[in-house]
Amino acid sequence: MLTQKLKSDIISAAILAPSADNSQPWIFDWQDSTLLLRIDATRSGSISDTNYLLSDIASGSCLENIHIFLASLGIEHNIEILPNLDDPLLIAKVQLTGRSILPAEATLASMIPLRQSNRRFPFTPHAKRLTQKLLESASTPLTEAIDCSNGMQKKVACRALFKAESLRFQIKHVHEELFKTVRFNDKEGAQEGMDLRSLNIEPFARPIFKLASNWPTMAWLNKLGMSYVFGYRSTVLPTKLSPTLLLISPKENSRQGAISLGRILERCWLSATAMGLSVQVYAAPGVFTRNHATIPNEHATTLQQITESMLTLNPAGTGGLFLRIGIDKHSSNNARTRRRNLTDFINK
Repeated sequence: MLTQKLKSDIISAAILAPSADNSQPWIFDWQDSTLLLRIDATRSGSISDTNYLLSDIASGSCLENIHIFLASLGIEHNIEILPNLDDPLLIAKVQLTGRSILPAEATLASMIPLRQSNRRFPFTPHAKRLTQKLLESASTPLTEAIDCSNGMQKKVACRALFKAESLRFQIKHVHEELFKTVRFNDKEGAQEGMDLRSLNIEPFARPIFKLASNWPTMAWLNKLGMSYVFGYRSTVLPTKLSPTLLLISPKENSRQGAISLGRILERCWLSATAMGLSVQVYAAPGVFTRNHATIPNEHATTLQQITESMLTLNPAGTGGLFLRIGIDKHSSNNARTRRRNLTDFINK
């Protein structure tokens, strides 16, 4: 029987999915035994979320949590993705059939509350067979995974990461979008957005990061090359000091592809968590490649360089997400982002 507690438990598991800058762009609506997953219009459609790209990825991860949680309870269910093209915010219908099946996905389900971003570095090496398992988990009929851990591919990936992350501090509206999500005064973990502990900003660097949140100050610092310092510190240095870098991409440039990417991202991340591995996700190169409209003309050359690097790694041109992976011996000290109250996610 579908009790109120079960409904709450399903949504509690769903909202532990990752989302860009911890935006949590989901809203749920129960219609008898059918759960509707929607994008929250008040938390989507930002500059980086053109055509709901980031919200679709986040919703895919949320949907995967729902699937894994229901499977772990032995609850059979049907999932219909993008069921109404006239309603672009409706991501999926999840119908619980009421029939019981043999429980599955128990290991991944137990990882849902443990999964977290880890921006610490360096990461220490792990067995190569674990990387292979992650590649297999992320390679499906709708997605593909590429190992960018070594040689020329890693150099190309680092180039794309560096240029894309640096751009986030060079363009006024993108910079303002980024710092709008940063919670400088939340010391217990932000219920939404990103606090400094979750971002793993070192205490000595926090005053500089705070200064950089002001666009006129950042514009002046950029004359000294500070955007490149931030780009190198947040992408290239951690990547070089980590053993594994994967690129996961959808096989088609569509909303269906973005949702599938989100589902595989969460499955791969939960698998890595079960293996004792730490994960950090980089989305900027794929987002800029797909959302050209966010980049002013004066940065067209940089955008073209990012696009060329991404095409070198993924000739299909569907962008994707980078996953920096390794072992962090101090992962228990890493801060985890929080979530808003459960009632905030229910359609009133």
